[in-house]
Amino acid sequence: MIYTVTLNPSIDYVMAVPDYISGATNRAQTTNAYPGGKGINVSRILEANHINNQAWGFLGDIPVLLSQQHYNI
Repeated sequence: MIYTVTLNPSIDYVMAVPDYISGATNRAQTTNAYPGGKGINVSRILEANHINNQAWGFLGDIPVLLSQQHYNI
């Protein structure tokens, strides 16, 4: 079992903009929000390689287990 710790988790916001034009008004076709941070990203890669792991982090000043159901790790 590998444990990862993310001291300051983030939300990575990704937008797909087809036919992007610099300086023009562009509209996103799709948007997605993903949990981010070094430990979360490492856990995501470990999970993709079928390696048993748990991602831990802090929400405010409370340590929590960042579960796969809530964060899609």
